Amino acid sequence: GQTLLATTQYGGELVKLRVTGDKLEKLASLPLRFEPQGIAATRDGKTAYVALSSGSAVAVVDVESLTELQRIPVGLWPRTLA
Repeated sequence: GQTLLATTQYGGELVKLRVTGDKLEKLASLPLRFEPQGIAATRDGKTAYVALSSGSAVAVVDVESLTELQRIPVGLWPRTLA
């Protein structure tokens, strides 16, 4: 299957899922707090950037281990990433 990342805005988590056909399997979750919303991944899929809207920051996450590597202050209410 393929891997999918999703945020739970009010739950404050980044969730890693496996997609196989029409089924989703939760592999792991990372509590980030601060209303995570937009996600952007590097071309190789190894790193994800998650907008933390009420935290005025972007979390840098290692996708394989689902660990936060860094938190970058970016100003008020980041919601989407490109």
